[in-house]
Amino acid sequence: MLPVLKTWREMGFDIDEVKDKQPRTGKEAFERLSHTEQLSILGPAKFAAYKDGAFQLSDLVGEKANSRWGSMRYEKSLKEVLGEEKAKEYTRLALLGVARNAPGYSADDLIRVVGVGLRELTPQELNKVIEHVAKVKFNSNGKEKARKAIWGQLWNGKVIQQGDIVSPDVAHYLKHVKVNNEWPQDVELDDYIQSLKDVINNPKSGIFVSRYNEAWQIGFIDESGKWKGEKGFSHILVEYKVKYGYWVTGFQPENIGTHIQKNRDNFVWIRKLILR
Repeated sequence: MLPVLKTWREMGFDIDEVKDKQPRTGKEAFERLSHTEQLSILGPAKFAAYKDGAFQLSDLVGEKANSRWGSMRYEKSLKEVLGEEKAKEYTRLALLGVARNAPGYSADDLIRVVGVGLRELTPQELNKVIEHVAKVKFNSNGKEKARKAIWGQLWNGKVIQQGDIVSPDVAHYLKHVKVNNEWPQDVELDDYIQSLKDVINNPKSGIFVSRYNEAWQIGFIDESGKWKGEKGFSHILVEYKVKYGYWVTGFQPENIGTHIQKNRDNFVWIRKLILR
């Protein structure tokens, strides 16, 4: 209940009324709150669902009968509003620490959004992910011990030996181009990197999200085409690991269908490969 007040003039004062700038509804009041305040009120799972447009604030209002007080209002659970499965997905997103970032999800957040089965990405969100993954490439500043597969290979005028340190981009290039002959032998490091970027940026490439050995990854598949070497295969696979923030592989698997299903959980196609 609210009091109805007389105007200033009705009370004998020569003063105009001050326009009420305060919000008139609970929704208006809520929308004026900061991101942090809204998150605190709803909690991460409900907050993410609300920002995704999964429900309206009014949907949270429940009504129940009380033997003493009669009809009463209460806040519904996410399960009551969205159903058990969808509520679980938002809860999983909250447990991953991603839900609190809604609606300004990062590219890595969006990969997890797809992975938990929450929803499909909008075209704008998918472009955000693609642009991010294409840009980061391998960690060229990273260092790793040269694996046995590339011992004896010549790089920058030096023969790589056991115990030598190389960057991940060089390690993958030497293994898949120079040792395995998956790419033509005249392909340089920059060409190899560009071929992987082409796979990521091609609008006809297949894109999938999965957990590989418990870590979230996004993979891109395209036909190898001109990049197929003497011992190459029909497709190129590029994968990016969220945990590291860089590509973790780029090669031509012998059997692409078998490879992408092996040791993976939460496999979800974002865009199925279009065979040409």
